[in-house]
Formats: sequence, structure tokens, C-alpha cells
Amino acid sequence: MIVTNSLSLSHRISFLSTLFAASYLIWMHVIMTKIINERQPILSKEKDKRNNTF
Repeated sequence: MIVTNSLSLSHRISFLSTLFAASYLIWMHVIMTKIINERQPILSKEKDKRNNTF
């Protein structure tokens, strides 16, 4: 019983750690995309103007 309980507990800890890491990476990705999208529109508008002139 003790061995199975320790194994299940370690599996739970590893599973929670992987979930935390995945959620952290997704959270950072969302924040980076938001920052890039806030800075991008000016550049995209300039590119559109250049493309329209050509």
C-alpha cells in the first residue's frame, strides 16, 4: 500500500508540474502575441501603404 501510494503521489506531482509548465508556456505565448499585436499595426499599415503604391 505504501509503495502504491507513493507512486501515485509522485505521478500526481509530475502530472501537476507538467500541467503548470504547459499553462505557463501558453500564458507567456499569449502575452507575447498581445505585445506583438500592440506594436505591429503601425508596421502592418506601413507595409500595406508600400504594397498599394507598388
